[in-house]
Amino acid sequence: MEEGMDGKGMDDVISVSSGSEEYDSDVEIVDYTERNANLKRFGIRGDAVAGRSAEEKCGVGFRPPKVLCRQSLYLVYITSESGHWEETLETLSDLLQPGFYAPRDITCHLLQDILLNVRCPQHLCVKAFKLLMKTQRHHNADEDTVPWDWELLSSVMDNEDHTKRHRCQTVRIFLEYVMQTLEDDFQTKVSHSALHHSIAKANLSCDLQFPKVRMVSVFQRMLSLALRVDHSPAVSASKLSLELCHMLMSRVTSRAHRLLLLESLQSELLRYKLLEYLLDYACSKRIHRPMSISLVLHFLKDCTLTPDSMDGTERWQRWEELVNLLWMLLLSYKQVKDSVRALVHQPYDTVSRPAVREAVESFLSRSQADLGQALPLHVAESLTYLQDCLLNACQC
Repeated sequence: MEEGMDGKGMDDVISVSSGSEEYDSDVEIVDYTERNANLKRFGIRGDAVAGRSAEEKCGVGFRPPKVLCRQSLYLVYITSESGHWEETLETLSDLLQPGFYAPRDITCHLLQDILLNVRCPQHLCVKAFKLLMKTQRHHNADEDTVPWDWELLSSVMDNEDHTKRHRCQTVRIFLEYVMQTLEDDFQTKVSHSALHHSIAKANLSCDLQFPKVRMVSVFQRMLSLALRVDHSPAVSASKLSLELCHMLMSRVTSRAHRLLLLESLQSELLRYKLLEYLLDYACSKRIHRPMSISLVLHFLKDCTLTPDSMDGTERWQRWEELVNLLWMLLLSYKQVKDSVRALVHQPYDTVSRPAVREAVESFLSRSQADLGQALPLHVAESLTYLQDCLLNACQC
């Protein structure tokens, strides 16, 4: 390990990359079962990216975690300075027990000298990733201790030198780690009303770092192009939207954040498929039905969203969200049905007026039972407009 191990030199070589340890192809997202199988293929347990293990939740309990001291890390420093990556990883793995975490110079070494080292074998890159995630679970990195910065991220993503280009798997697991540090720190700072000291504020603030935020918006456009270059954009949209759906359900608990993601998607097809997965998950009655007006009616008739933790006594907000999601689904459907006509099954695209009224009545009945009273006026009006739009689409 170079002078960065003392916590100084590393700052100059931090770059930006992205990581998701799962697959060999650029887009290969199906479901969590396959995701975990692919994680195992790279030697990564599901809990390495999902959260704290039971062992870490128990036993350590309420004791604050401690940083490993330099004396205990003596062998780690020796092996890292001599370039023996495997011995470094094995020694550090033994030391990273629940209640202890690695100092910043060690995490910098793991990230920059092993994980992002193009000469390092892939299985060792994965081991380095696992140790980074493990120390992150033991103690969240903050603005002062996080081992990456925007320059590092950018250099990994924009590297045009083929001799220094990182493997796709390496970039994905790197981005996975970047996102984990961002999300963990954000949640911690929100709970302490200290977002102005968060990693996200330092790197993604529209007030302070707008050019970087514009770069993130470029990724949205790239995602839209990714759907269009394949022979089957609908299949690609299904894979991507399923992964996004899993991410929303497991990590994004705020309604405002869910809507922000949905509204920011530049691909109407991707938005439609994501909405379809989200609404299907919220249905008590699951059906397999192609893209159609009939599917919109099914969701209107059977969906009930879970309450948001911020709702308090205003439980009507989840019904307002459902109406908003149904509107978005219908509008996205109208946008994409002509370009993906093969996906629209004509018999299901013909609905009757009685069927529309039945679905609306079911929605009102469920909301009334939940709230014990009628919907607020603005929500009822939005539902009425939705009903009128669906009635206009009726052919019988």
